[in-house]
Amino acid sequence: MPTYPDPRRRWFSLLYLILAGGLLVWGLTWLEPVLRGWLFVGYWFTCAMFAVLALITAWLDLRALRRHERAQRRALLEQSLQHLADTAAKSRKPGEESKPATPPEKPPP
Repeated sequence: MPTYPDPRRRWFSLLYLILAGGLLVWGLTWLEPVLRGWLFVGYWFTCAMFAVLALITAWLDLRALRRHERAQRRALLEQSLQHLADTAAKSRKPGEESKPATPPEKPPP
């Protein structure tokens, strides 16, 4: 099971989404008669800022997840190459040296 390096980012993103959704519902139902003038602008600006914060934290979460995945891929590749090298070393006969691969010589014309 994969482990995630920083789950707090997801919780903050969820919190911002819940706050933005709650403000949206309140603003469109119960607070609609009260929101007039600058109070209207400030209220909806606050709601928009929570939505933007949710987007920013989701983007940061995506970047961290990609960075973590890239590091895991690199580690798996290194582990696989090391395993192949160890297997090749074990399969050689004792006293036999590994020779570098040389291309076949071309016959003279």
